[in-house]
Amino acid sequence: MENSGKFLWVKQFGSSEFDEGKTLRVNSKNDLIIGGDFSSLIYFDEIPLSSNGITDAFIACLDQEGNTKWAFANGSVKYDACLTLTTDLNNNIYYSGKFQNSISINEKTLYSNGFTDIFLIKYSPEGIIQWSTSYGNSGQDEPFSIISNKMMKFF
Repeated sequence: MENSGKFLWVKQFGSSEFDEGKTLRVNSKNDLIIGGDFSSLIYFDEIPLSSNGITDAFIACLDQEGNTKWAFANGSVKYDACLTLTTDLNNNIYYSGKFQNSISINEKTLYSNGFTDIFLIKYSPEGIIQWSTSYGNSGQDEPFSIISNKMMKFF
């Protein structure tokens, strides 16, 4: 939707099971970044994502016309979800959520210290993972929000 209220486009994504969009941001190129979780199989236009467990986290980038540029899933055999994301001044994406036991991110596996832990992944604007890390203790940990300031500090 434009600032004037003019409707531009609409998209629907989903599978035959549980899907939930939980967070979105628009970067300085007017790309829409979406994060959430899903189970089973979900398509972002022609890009299929398969869940490895109960639910997996997803992240997708759509251009200003609504076309999917890229989409990825991160997860394990347990419950994993994206809960928040933000972008920096260079359009890098910081994508965070919670996971149980372990979560596979590219060639790296993060392990939980308790029930659920927090994952944090930095993606380039092109959807390439720059780094990933986890945080948590023996209890239930989850992020509620992540923001950045003009000095590229994150809170």
